[in-house]
Amino acid sequence: LETNIYFYYAGHGSPSKNKKAYLLPADGDPNYIEDTGVEISSLYEDLSSLGAKSVTVFLDACFSGANRQTDEQPEMLLADARPVFIETEKVINNKINIFAAAQGNQVSSAWPEKKHGLFSYFLMKGLKGEADKNKDKKITYDELGQYIRKEVKRRSGMLDREQDPTFDF
Repeated sequence: LETNIYFYYAGHGSPSKNKKAYLLPADGDPNYIEDTGVEISSLYEDLSSLGAKSVTVFLDACFSGANRQTDEQPEMLLADARPVFIETEKVINNKINIFAAAQGNQVSSAWPEKKHGLFSYFLMKGLKGEADKNKDKKITYDELGQYIRKEVKRRSGMLDREQDPTFDF
């Protein structure tokens, strides 16, 4: 039990017809999400079963069925679809730490000038040292989560969007 697992995903998430959260890989089809996507609850179960000391998941995705916002309105992954906002399932497991880009009723925003999602950009800046609030050269989950939440919320507001990252550990 000495291994720490870090799982990072940046891309599309999508709800299934039964409103379960799925990650949509590059070769996935949102029309057949149950067959071509990865169900979040199954991913968490699989990661939990590996027997690691800890698992940290970073998700720069939303599960509304919308593409990242680059204009005023999000573009839907499926033509003529309406946004379906769902909450990703909380995991009752003290070995999984989850950092998510947005709440279930929000779209995970892009920052075109930086060529990243807002969450990914500030995650990387935070891990690089910006999140070390007390300057002890150690970044705690709480410091990282607070930093990401503050910076993403601030920047998304400047882009006339609302995005509140969540963290559960």
